[in-house]
Amino acid sequence: MREVSQAVVEYRQEMKTKRALETIAFLKGLKPGTVLYQSWGYDQTNVDFYEVVEVRNSTVWLQEIGCKTVEGSEGRDCDYVMPDASVKVKEPFKKIVRSPWIAMTSYSSLTLWNGEKKYRSWYA
Repeated sequence: MREVSQAVVEYRQEMKTKRALETIAFLKGLKPGTVLYQSWGYDQTNVDFYEVVEVRNSTVWLQEIGCKTVEGSEGRDCDYVMPDASVKVKEPFKKIVRSPWIAMTSYSSLTLWNGEKKYRSWYA
């Protein structure tokens, strides 16, 4: 039984180390101008974009930015969107990075935007 317990301890330590390395890599990829996004919703898919304003140690200042519809992507109660950094939403705010994503709410988190259009839907 003791061998199993030791295996569990080693596995947990391995996962903790792996996550720490992923968090460090994520932080190194954050620079002013980097765009992140979150996609969330139940009966609809909401998409929010954010731009990194400043990074200091593990603290990141973010600015919510707008989005624009990709021309020709409009469907019935849906479309595809891209970030629009010319539109600033609210004031910049700071978040502490403790994982390879940025927790925003209990149901959503920010990840790096991969440069591709994102699906959005709404229910009327």
